[in-house]
Amino acid sequence: MEQPLIQLLNVTKSYREGERERTIMDRATISIFPGQTVALIGRSGSGKSTFLNIVGGIDAPTSGQVLVQSEDIAGMQERDRTLFRRKHIGFVFQFFNLIPTLTVEENVLLPLELNERGGERDRVLTLLDDIGLRERANSFPDRLSGGEQQRVALARALVHDPWLILADEPTGNLDYDTGRQVLALLDRLVRQRGRTMVIATHSRDVLDIADRVVTMRDGQLVEVRREEMP
Repeated sequence: MEQPLIQLLNVTKSYREGERERTIMDRATISIFPGQTVALIGRSGSGKSTFLNIVGGIDAPTSGQVLVQSEDIAGMQERDRTLFRRKHIGFVFQFFNLIPTLTVEENVLLPLELNERGGERDRVLTLLDDIGLRERANSFPDRLSGGEQQRVALARALVHDPWLILADEPTGNLDYDTGRQVLALLDRLVRQRGRTMVIATHSRDVLDIADRVVTMRDGQLVEVRREEMP
């Protein structure tokens, strides 16, 4: 039987707010398998970004296990989580998060340099071809449209061939048509590489590319069948 790429086992995440403790995730459990695209839906403040941060090793749970390719990242020291994340996980953010002082090519090359793979420039140029922006390789982010910036962010997330892509509202800062184009590109690039992706979103368009839909409800991760969706 195929092993999950991601397993959350009884994960709880709580924060102290003044005199009270707020629980965002409460013994949440889920398995996500290689090659799946999972849409994570839920109202604002329900814990979608918290889930991505915990799976991505940006934050540690209060309790429970977070297994990525059978590695318990919840039990790692912060430095080890950082190195693991840098090597095996790609992130796509709503606001692109490109470095303004770097060119398009340099932004995409950055994950390779952080992993001491800076000599793989051909890999960067191939990806820029894939996203239709090779001719903009020497441009700076402020010279690009929002859709172009997000395409560069997709390339940056994929260039080091991570096991897992985590996308937090990747079309939330784009107009409708551009958002659909970026989403289709993201879906194509991820599936071509046979990778796993979790997308936290409010957009119903994401549901069209998702293999599974999961919601955050009262601190739990709950599978949603499409016929149950409004």
